[in-house]
Amino acid sequence: MRQAAVWYPFCPEFLPVVRWFEQGQESYELRYLVSPPGCGYGGRDAGEACNQPPVGRIVSEELPFDREDWDTLLLCRPGRIVGELRLTELAEEAAVHGKQVLFVNPDRIAEIEDLERLKQEYPGQVGCLKLGEIEPEGRFYRSQAPVILFGGFLAQSASFEAVLELYLKVREEGYRPAVFCRNEAGGLFGFYGFARIWNAPVRDENERIKSLNAYINGVVRNTYANLILIEAPDALMRYNANTLDCFGVRSYMLCQAVVPDYLVGCVSYELLEPELIEKLSDDCRVRLGCEFCAVWPENVVLDVYYTSHRKRSDVVYMPYEYMYREVRRRKEQGGRIPVMDVSVGGAKELYRCITGQG
Repeated sequence: MRQAAVWYPFCPEFLPVVRWFEQGQESYELRYLVSPPGCGYGGRDAGEACNQPPVGRIVSEELPFDREDWDTLLLCRPGRIVGELRLTELAEEAAVHGKQVLFVNPDRIAEIEDLERLKQEYPGQVGCLKLGEIEPEGRFYRSQAPVILFGGFLAQSASFEAVLELYLKVREEGYRPAVFCRNEAGGLFGFYGFARIWNAPVRDENERIKSLNAYINGVVRNTYANLILIEAPDALMRYNANTLDCFGVRSYMLCQAVVPDYLVGCVSYELLEPELIEKLSDDCRVRLGCEFCAVWPENVVLDVYYTSHRKRSDVVYMPYEYMYREVRRRKEQGGRIPVMDVSVGGAKELYRCITGQG
């Protein structure tokens, strides 16, 4: 039986989690969705946070501690801080009200220390759920399972949404996928992450690449996976002179560790010009060893003002109908790289594109 859960804090990067919450895991059902006060999401459907169609979940700004129709508080710190986050205080208040508390992928030292204290003060009520980890073996070899890499040209790419949707589709078709992601909430769906490798003190980057290879192959071996889905750990390349996004260094290292068999480009609808997409694809083929097999459109544009002044990339979510128009126009133009229709069955279309099956 699923436990009734509250998710905190809601912000745009967790919209895919909310959209596919029940389909992606079997332990919890989402009862309430809460964002920090002042973020502008309260009283609105969660889909509006990214200017996307409604998902049927209304966001509130207060945690309903006194209500008895939920059991578990799921806390997950977003990659970018949104509003005032008091995760430890809220966890303690929930525990006082007799609720279960689950920290999803805690990685900050202070947060982990607070978690251990709460575990002692409220035994059996407080726990954590992390992205999966295993001990890799030392060999370096090519995986026998096909590798599908999802990546974009902005740090805030919607690649996680594409990964999650294809994951649900291939699982439905009988595959056993091993999924690696950078989204903090991935542990909820049993996904794996690379944080330990990126954060490990090593002598040089060769060691990281060998560790990535051993880790991915170890997961495949231990889980008997026959398909590997990976969300690129950063943008695939530098976007422009102001939007560096780490130059795509981690994505390059990952593709040295495991060469992707398929690359899905998660691209702003503004870039859906056949010639530009093909040039970007050719560049990825040279640098990463694989060209685009398909393009997954995103309803985002670069916030030029924010980026140029703060030297840190940010995006604006455009209304979905604008993107639909561009996707339809792009499909009419044709081109050798197919563009997915994410508004209607995007994952099914991508599945057919990769496997040639229905």
